[in-house]
Amino acid sequence: MKTISLILVNYNTTKYLLRLLSFLIKKDYELIVIDNNSDEKLPIEYFKKNHILLIRLKKNYGYAKAINYGLKYAQGNLIGILNPDIALRDNEIEELAYHLEKNPDWGCIAPLFVNEKGEILPSARTFPKISHIFFGARSLLTKIFKNNPYSAQFLNWDKYEKKEPITVDAVIGTLILFKKAVLQTCGNFDENFFLFAEDLDICKRIWEKNWKVILFPKIKVTHYLGKARIKNLIKAEKERFKSFYYFFKKYSQFNFFLPFLFSFGAALLYFQLIFLNDTKEKIF
Repeated sequence: MKTISLILVNYNTTKYLLRLLSFLIKKDYELIVIDNNSDEKLPIEYFKKNHILLIRLKKNYGYAKAINYGLKYAQGNLIGILNPDIALRDNEIEELAYHLEKNPDWGCIAPLFVNEKGEILPSARTFPKISHIFFGARSLLTKIFKNNPYSAQFLNWDKYEKKEPITVDAVIGTLILFKKAVLQTCGNFDENFFLFAEDLDICKRIWEKNWKVILFPKIKVTHYLGKARIKNLIKAEKERFKSFYYFFKKYSQFNFFLPFLFSFGAALLYFQLIFLNDTKEKIF
């Protein structure tokens, strides 16, 4: 049995998926690909030849549910979830696994993400408060007030220059390595999250079971900034607001104000996207 199982969810990112798999097949991983009913054709023989388990879903069930399909088959003691649009160049997974295994109180670990130019991307978050609705990475208010404390706190900008592993509320779901025993205790991903905030939710449940969530800034991974999302940015933003709305309903005490606050936040963002033509690629 392989020690590390890696689950990749594909939705119209086949070019990036195959490029990443060409690196991963050289390693000793169990590889599981869940295709969320992509429009693109997949080279079935490639998966068979390289002993990659491919599960093709009949519809796009969303990211969390696709991950749960993969978890049914994962045999490793460590389970990683990866976006296809990342680049691994060395032993990043092995380094993360080494540190995760030697610390019994760590539940999951993730690297620092950078873009193609090597610029640091948001890689961790605090658990959001109501004020954070308006201060995410894409927020108009974040762009206007670049050094405001709400955005800095939510996106953890002060922690990315560190080298040692650090505890954070939540890491970004672009690449996370979990202990299988932790996921078995905390439960599967919440399938009410279609595309966003499932990473916040699983990290919150990990903390609630008294394990730590770790960001390791010394280990850097390139992320190509949501190539699947950018094709329909407004639809993606709608899904993001729906997911965060559900997160606040699940955990917040201020449910009475949520419809108004999220409606106002969504209006600000749509104004920004449509009238200011703000479609620059971001991770959020």
